[in-house]
Amino acid sequence: MKSEPILSLRGVTVDLPVQEARVRSLRKAALNVAVGGVLMRSKQDQVSVRALTQVSLDAFQGDRIALVGSNGAGKSTLLRVLAGIYPPSQGVMNVNGVVNAVFDSSLGLDMNLTGYDNIAVACRYRGIDRATMERLRPDIVEFSGLGGFIHLPMRTYSLGMMARLAFAITTSVAPDILVMDEWLATGDADFMEQAQARLRELVDQARVLVLATHSMPLVRTLCNKVVVLNHGRVAYFGPIEDLPPGIYPALD
Repeated sequence: MKSEPILSLRGVTVDLPVQEARVRSLRKAALNVAVGGVLMRSKQDQVSVRALTQVSLDAFQGDRIALVGSNGAGKSTLLRVLAGIYPPSQGVMNVNGVVNAVFDSSLGLDMNLTGYDNIAVACRYRGIDRATMERLRPDIVEFSGLGGFIHLPMRTYSLGMMARLAFAITTSVAPDILVMDEWLATGDADFMEQAQARLRELVDQARVLVLATHSMPLVRTLCNKVVVLNHGRVAYFGPIEDLPPGIYPALD
């Protein structure tokens, strides 16, 4: 008997409105041409970009799924759908478990609060209850390596210090579904080895991994399935070894 999917998308379409843009200001532009997504026009003359069109896929226990495609193919939009940041305009997504997104890790942080207080704010933003946050906070503080700076406002931090704290918070909970944009692009050189080790632990513990990447060696060594996106549509989804020639030449 086949197991139930941990993550399931059916006909997911995402339209992103172009704020304060009206068709009359784009009279000389060609609508319905590919620009990563497709420019659309509503009955109210509101312009939007169709970033994803009818995306369907299932992910099961142990799946390690690579998202590949050219720039503007829809990878980042799909990641944000999986993370719950973008709701589908059409279609449905069902998730059986906790999702942790390792990208945009500064979301929920307040530059005027101390690093210590930001741990509580960011955990609440990510749906982590207070009791769990209090249990996690000592490890987050230690992993960040900020020492006494943890009690200073974040506006006094360097970019590297902010990245350390944000990464420590984001990776403090082992998820069921781990969603990542590239493998690692955060922190300073001294922090990289420590961060790499924690990422490997998260990947090992996750029931499902979804990784958007341009690194084909990483796809081949880490993933068992691949989603090839082309202008917001799924050109292929399945085992890497079954990818038809020419669909994504970098993996041929």
